[in-house]
Amino acid sequence: MSVARLLPLALVPFYSAFLFKATLRGPPLVKFTFADVYDYIVVGGGSAGAVVASRLSEDPGVSVLLLEAGGLPNFFLDVPLLAAEIQQTKFDWAYRTVPQEVSCFGLKNRQSLWPRGKVLGGSSVLNYMLYVRGNRRDYDRWERELGCLGWGWDSVLPYFLKSEDNRDPEIAFNGPLTVLGGVEGIGFLRTKYNAESDDWPDAEIHFVSSSPAADGGHTIRRVMGMTDELFNRVYKPYLNMDSFTMYPVLLRPKSRGWIKLRSADPNDHPVIDPRYLTELQDVLVLVEAMKQLIALGLSEPFRKFDAQIFTTDFPGCEAYAPYSDEHLACLARTYTATIYHPSGTCRMGDARDPTTVVDPQLRVLGVSGLRVVDASVFPDIPSGNTNAPVIMVAEKASDMIRKSRAFAWRPASLFGTHDWLWDR
Repeated sequence: MSVARLLPLALVPFYSAFLFKATLRGPPLVKFTFADVYDYIVVGGGSAGAVVASRLSEDPGVSVLLLEAGGLPNFFLDVPLLAAEIQQTKFDWAYRTVPQEVSCFGLKNRQSLWPRGKVLGGSSVLNYMLYVRGNRRDYDRWERELGCLGWGWDSVLPYFLKSEDNRDPEIAFNGPLTVLGGVEGIGFLRTKYNAESDDWPDAEIHFVSSSPAADGGHTIRRVMGMTDELFNRVYKPYLNMDSFTMYPVLLRPKSRGWIKLRSADPNDHPVIDPRYLTELQDVLVLVEAMKQLIALGLSEPFRKFDAQIFTTDFPGCEAYAPYSDEHLACLARTYTATIYHPSGTCRMGDARDPTTVVDPQLRVLGVSGLRVVDASVFPDIPSGNTNAPVIMVAEKASDMIRKSRAFAWRPASLFGTHDWLWDR
């Protein structure tokens, strides 16, 4: 019987590089003749911007300009398995964080790579096409505790349904999005650090048919920025062996970071510091999650396949007793990886709150005719992948904008526009 080994902390696709790279450039851009005046200018053609531009354009009486820095996608970008190979190409802004002080020790320069879509479709083109609404309590908390009137679950659910297309009777089936079952989320973890409620998880488990060693480690080292030392010691010994990976994901981190302009040059990338694992509770949640994953990997169903936990150690963690709390915390701080969902830098909330950037109508406080419509308005990150919530925000924003125009149209001002909408 073959031996299945349990490897920690990775989620990496296998891909057909030679076929994909041959078509990476995409179709040529079509040049348009621009008008002098538009009713709406939407900056950024990502998951939110494209939706807003499309919905506003349904009214034949208004003019809409959608601006996108990137080019048009090609049909290979629709293949979820190729998501990792798209990173660090012309379709990716290829951001990276500043070196982290208490995490990312197994990544080059202690920096986390942050892929963001530079293409029509934005980061939805680079992601793994997971459609996750989040937990209803996330949105109820937005409304009840964070000052986002009108953003509770009952208010946002219709806007999820508006864009969905699925055959599940509990999911809408006449929207433009089609939901498949490629990556299966099999469960949510309720750790002892999640004391508020038993139905609001703080970690989740995903299984996918791949592993860090699936393609000889090429992808994991490139897209995660993993050091050769970490890969060679931990993952290389398991190349070409039967193995599986379970990846704990921190759903509701307590650590808070920041982003700011690097300079006055718009071509310079911003300075990004997520401050990963600066809050101890985040580490404790991951430790508890890893304990449950180890127990699951060594449970009776897996023992039938002679499953064994990996025996090599992460660099710098050798001093701790194997799989003690201190050891697991060291693993988390060594291989700390983004899950691709940065949000909350222009948070929505009560206008009286000094940390609020946009009001519940998504209008920037103190700036006339400007709204923000993207993940940056989240007052707190939803429990899951963020692309579906971003589309929901765009659907809801489109309705609010159209209603505000119907009730009180005001003359064009800045650059001849009636409203500005930012989608990062």
